[in-house]
Amino acid sequence: MARALFISVVFWLALVMPATAGPLAGLIAAIPAIAALGSTAASLIGWGVTAALAIGASLLLAPKAQTPTPSDVSGVVKQDVPARWVHRGRRRVGGALLFAEVKAGNLHLLIANQHGRCEAFERTLLDGHEVVLDGLGLVTGIVGSGENPYPLYTIQVVTRPGTDDQTAVGELTGTFPELWTSDHRVRGTALTYIWQGYVDPENFSKVYPNRIIQVEQIGRFGQAYDPRDATTAWTQNIALLLGDYLTSADGMQIASGYINMPRLAAAADLCDEEVPIKGGSTIPRYNGGLSYSMDADPASIISRYLTAMDGRLTLLADGTVGIDAGAFSEPTVIFDDSCIIGYELRAGGDPASEANDIRAQFTFAGADYVAADADPWRDEADIAASGEAKTATLSLFEVEHHNHARRLMKLAAARALPAYQGSITTNLKGLEAWDQRFVRIRGTLYSLDHTFEVLNIALDPATMTVTLQVVSLAAAAYAFDAETEEGTAPTIPDDDDAATIGPPEGLTVTRSYRTVSSGVRAPVLEVAWDAPLRAYSTAQAQISVHGAGAWRDITLVRDANPPQAGLAESVSDGTEYDVRVRWRAPDTDWSTISTETAIGDPDAPDAPTAVAATPVGGGSVDILWLAPVSARYAGARIYGNDVDDFATADLLSDLPGAPSPNLQSHRLTGLAADTWYFWVTAVNGSGVESAEAGSGATTIT
Repeated sequence: MARALFISVVFWLALVMPATAGPLAGLIAAIPAIAALGSTAASLIGWGVTAALAIGASLLLAPKAQTPTPSDVSGVVKQDVPARWVHRGRRRVGGALLFAEVKAGNLHLLIANQHGRCEAFERTLLDGHEVVLDGLGLVTGIVGSGENPYPLYTIQVVTRPGTDDQTAVGELTGTFPELWTSDHRVRGTALTYIWQGYVDPENFSKVYPNRIIQVEQIGRFGQAYDPRDATTAWTQNIALLLGDYLTSADGMQIASGYINMPRLAAAADLCDEEVPIKGGSTIPRYNGGLSYSMDADPASIISRYLTAMDGRLTLLADGTVGIDAGAFSEPTVIFDDSCIIGYELRAGGDPASEANDIRAQFTFAGADYVAADADPWRDEADIAASGEAKTATLSLFEVEHHNHARRLMKLAAARALPAYQGSITTNLKGLEAWDQRFVRIRGTLYSLDHTFEVLNIALDPATMTVTLQVVSLAAAAYAFDAETEEGTAPTIPDDDDAATIGPPEGLTVTRSYRTVSSGVRAPVLEVAWDAPLRAYSTAQAQISVHGAGAWRDITLVRDANPPQAGLAESVSDGTEYDVRVRWRAPDTDWSTISTETAIGDPDAPDAPTAVAATPVGGGSVDILWLAPVSARYAGARIYGNDVDDFATADLLSDLPGAPSPNLQSHRLTGLAADTWYFWVTAVNGSGVESAEAGSGATTIT
């Protein structure tokens, strides 16, 4: 059906198009090739045949799915049916737990690092620290520390590269022959086996502070075909990695003949082009890596590749797909009043999407491939003129160098605050912009003479007009002075031993509560601290009654890796507590102690109503009030003064009580004969008072 539709459109266009329309002829020639790509691939290239035929950069404009962060792919997950992850370039990875058994006090783990081949496992990290392995995979120390916290023959790490001829892990077949045989080779999956040996109970928490070791690998993953020398090898070239995804069996499965190899070679050259970085060295222009789950939306994966190299995909006149990396080229196609039929251009950006403060996170290779914040790219002039910072945040986890991230941020800033954006409608000359990234528009409107980036092209066969979605983008957006524009990269920490790490900083303790039943609130203390740049092992947080020194551990909230928060639940209302935290493996010093009082119900109840004072003689008075009808009401306090000033009043009675709709009363005795003023406050279970409610002047006799 799809092929029939394409053929029908080709036939119809052939009837109505002028014989001399060269670009349109190429367009028609390409349509059968779209069908040959397959329906899924064709839709992802951004093509559709409706009332108008749209081509261009639709993938670049589509919303991106949530991008996996480095911590998303470096942890070890245990699921009945885990997602299969694919890594490309150099990545820091964990994986899915395939096997976990204990025998003779030793723990045996098998982790699937990725679906596909690992060219080389380069570095192994245990609990966030790179370790030294001997020829048998036994851990002999921590790199750079000169120490080995692991006793000899305690931990062994063995890997398999994910090749079709790999063998089963002998340590498993020998120990668990009834569970794991020589046929359990897990071919096509890169694996890490860990043997965590028995340790005496008194030393267990020191050797294994997290109980089960967190194992991560930094390695070179995957291969890609390079048309420049007709070889297939590991690479960090973003254009080649995208070409591999489009053609691989685990990707889009487009036949390689439909990829325009000269264009791919040119894009690969641009990605490998050395550009200067701050300090005098160079890096390739667009190199990096990418991790994705095989159940991820293919459009989002392609979009991530394109974002990392400021690239785009184009269906060319010969029916092949062109892969291009971002670079400015002086336009050869110029539109002026002789061919422009109409404008829908506005000066400035779209108010809904313009930004003058570009933020980004990237994968910082210099700090062992953890997520890091790039130096913000701010348009201080626009911030001052508009009176506000309008922030946009980029997820650039395919990018591994600060210079690379800042170049993409500069381009994003230029597109977020353009001089002009919108669309123009032209006659068929507009088709000359097909496969052109940049055009020049000259027109009487706005006295235009600007370079524009073409975002999309649509042909309306009924009117034989072409509409171009465009945004102004000058060559200056691609120019980059590393010394003045690269900004300040995140700090690379020193060797991660206890002396250089230091204790956690930024410890804060916040009073909170949880509702247990019938609206009753129980106190908790929320604890948080700053994360280090490196992914160190789990922190240890402890709590004690203030000054008692009876420390006990706090439950960690595992919404980050490592956890950066804890929750102390078994605390008493109104009691003051001390809290401290430290990093584990290696054990650092404890942080500065933070002190806070647990308050189960920090919100004041409603004030009493209908407060009245009735003298009964003999220096006595009955105080009456209506308490708020709430489960949080726990009593009342009565104050008195001989002047109408609550601030200087004395507390005369502190009364526990339960919520009731009935009028409540309490008799005060032994009062001096005088004019008195009385007030009543409501109190909740944590002793927090409401506003006062007064009775007015009362004469006591």
